[in-house]
Amino acid sequence: MALAVARSVGLDGKVASLTLEQAREQMGPIADALALDQQLTPARAGRELGWVPVRTDPLAVLAAGE
Repeated sequence: MALAVARSVGLDGKVASLTLEQAREQMGPIADALALDQQLTPARAGRELGWVPVRTDPLAVLAAGE
């Protein structure tokens, strides 16, 4: 995710690693959410709402700045 965001803002994919404690100091509580191993899936929206995604690669969307 960090690489996709860096590319979308013109940083040419340059990122630096932080410890979780450093990230908490810089980002606050959102650091813990970003540290989770999260999986994105449209399955529930498809089942319950009949939704069919147009864009199926969230990292590509982030990288494109959309």
